[in-house]
Amino acid sequence: MKTLIVYSTIYGFAGKCAQTIKSQLNHQADIVNIMTDPPVDPAAYENVVMGGSIYAGSIQKRLLIYQYI
Repeated sequence: MKTLIVYSTIYGFAGKCAQTIKSQLNHQADIVNIMTDPPVDPAAYENVVMGGSIYAGSIQKRLLIYQYI
């Protein structure tokens, strides 16, 4: 089972969380930082995990936009 972990971070904590999630999975996972990495087609994955920080009650706009790519 192939998993895509997509995250957005400003201070690096979400990246650490993404690495921790990947280390706990017993199958292949790819990590994409949408702040620095090019977009990846999520259709190539069976599971997609998205994460990032919350500001003013909303997740970061880049994550909202990424889910429609």
